[in-house]
Amino acid sequence: MNQTPPASIDTSPPRSSLSIAITYPVVLTFVIGLVVLLMGIVTTSGMQRSTRNLLDQLIHQVTERMRLAVTDSLERPYQVSELLVDGVENGRTRFDGIDDLEAFIPIAAAMGRAFPSIGSILVATADDDVMWVERRPDGTWKVITFDHAGDGRAFERRLDAEGRPSGEPFADYPYAPSTRPWYRTAVDAGPQGSWIPLYVWATSEDPPPIGSGFCREVLDERGRRLAIIEVGFTNRGLSDQMSRIEIGREGRAMIVDADGNIVATDEPNIRKSIDGKVLSAVDVDDPVLAAVAFSAGETMTTRIEQPAGRWWEAESESLGVEWGPDWQLVLAIPDEELLTGVREVQRSMMVAGILILGGCAMIGFAVARSIVLPIVALRGTAAAIAGGDLDASFTPRGGREFMELSRDLSSMTSGLRERFEMQTAMQVAMEVQQNLLPRSSPEMAGLDIAATSIYSDETGGDYFDFPEIESDASDEEPTRLLAIGDVTGHGIGAALIMASARSALRTCLRLAESLSDLLEDVNATLVEDIPAGRFMTLLLIRIEPDRSEFRWTTAGHDPPIVYDPGTDSFNEPEGRGLPLGVVEEATFDEYREPLHGPGTIVVTATDGVWETVAPDGEFYGKDRLRDLIRKHRDRTAGEIMEAVIEDTNRFRGHDRAADDLTMVLFKII
Repeated sequence: MNQTPPASIDTSPPRSSLSIAITYPVVLTFVIGLVVLLMGIVTTSGMQRSTRNLLDQLIHQVTERMRLAVTDSLERPYQVSELLVDGVENGRTRFDGIDDLEAFIPIAAAMGRAFPSIGSILVATADDDVMWVERRPDGTWKVITFDHAGDGRAFERRLDAEGRPSGEPFADYPYAPSTRPWYRTAVDAGPQGSWIPLYVWATSEDPPPIGSGFCREVLDERGRRLAIIEVGFTNRGLSDQMSRIEIGREGRAMIVDADGNIVATDEPNIRKSIDGKVLSAVDVDDPVLAAVAFSAGETMTTRIEQPAGRWWEAESESLGVEWGPDWQLVLAIPDEELLTGVREVQRSMMVAGILILGGCAMIGFAVARSIVLPIVALRGTAAAIAGGDLDASFTPRGGREFMELSRDLSSMTSGLRERFEMQTAMQVAMEVQQNLLPRSSPEMAGLDIAATSIYSDETGGDYFDFPEIESDASDEEPTRLLAIGDVTGHGIGAALIMASARSALRTCLRLAESLSDLLEDVNATLVEDIPAGRFMTLLLIRIEPDRSEFRWTTAGHDPPIVYDPGTDSFNEPEGRGLPLGVVEEATFDEYREPLHGPGTIVVTATDGVWETVAPDGEFYGKDRLRDLIRKHRDRTAGEIMEAVIEDTNRFRGHDRAADDLTMVLFKII
């Protein structure tokens, strides 16, 4: 019979296996390395997309800030021009000859110094006598006069600290008013006025300044010229204003007019003219600005490749101001400005990955415990800080990183402590200022009154009040004023000016015989205390006891808006006055406005209402405000006010206002 062979037995030596001391660190290193690699890829990709979106948002936000700053710089010449024209038309100011112009020099200089964006104020008579004050490059002022009865030359003199000519003329040159761009523009535009195309100013400076301005020809009822008023600015001054707005580390900005000429840039020293002529934007010395100049014709966002091979995001949009010049704002920011952060993260992640892999290979699991224990201790310290214990500290154990983290944690708690103390101080300041405002609206027979003030910061510069006027004891109820005001800016500085104005108003109220006298007394009190460049607008209203009309006066504040229910129409009465704190001897007019019986609504507010900005840059405007008042005309004053606040929040897209917002309105019942 056959025998079955015995089963074979593997007698070869066993295959060698690696020590766990090696395999564990290697496997752990591989896994962690793979995770680090995948996280780096995903994180970098996500950061690049987020950075691109952030860059687009940054360009839009910076463009909007720059546009608002330029608009604000143009608004001052426009407003001052309107103010001077109003004085001539109403007969308060006369310019009949060179003597009147000489007498007006200190006033013009004071108005120019009050507004840094103004570079010159010019007045011409019907006989072509001309005077203008002009800001010099060093910040001082000079005056140039031209007497048509003279030898055809204009003479320049310096102005002293009080705006008066000092010394003999230091320069003169031939001058013909009718050939100047401001003269031709004013005559062509007529009483409505117009912005002058960029032109070279007549001056002894070399190179001469180039600028623009708003000019108007003032005519009497028979069409005869009373004066020509022009308030201007230089591209040098506008460039200085733009240079104060940060556009990242390397961002650039410029303004181009309708003819493609360069108006201003964010770098004041860039050449903007050649041989006395305005330089074309495409010929500017800066290669970045020259490269983006092509996009100034339309509102657009695009990417350009600058000659050095770098990519830039460029955006161009119109100033969008109906009363302003036809200008385009062009802005460019390099892509790499934000993408630098992504590259830094990539390098940091690579270094950290190498360190982690090396540590896992050499130390393995032993390192885990030395890392976990300090993390647990750190977590306990962080939890204590989160619970409010700002004295909690972390005792470092382990490597240098934990020691540095301990120092950073100590610095963080110290910063939190200082921030907490600052917030406490700001809370106290807010409570003090809120106590200066009326807690509730007064009750007055036949009136439904509502008022509110919403600050964009903890404190602000908006103001409203209902001070009581001393009256005979026989009166059934006291007579009150309705006051509303707005200090430039917001925050602590504006709050201090607001508090001073409130004190001055209540103090002067006892002595003033009229609303105009009251404003003059308050202005005389504030003009010495308000720093240069700051001012306050103020509107005062006094309602007659029979509710048939109200008296009012204004110091640069927008007039009240009156709704007549009988005709379903609005009226915004005319009335002007300089803001408080600008000119020491300012005078103010008092006006009367009829009330149209029950249902009449009178609305006063600060510009934080109609200058509310939507995410796309559009202003809320007074037309929307009037439509909302008409829509809710049958509701109470408080309900109308709440409707306005809700609508501005909806228009803005959030509840946080960029500027202080104050409203005072009353309704005849």
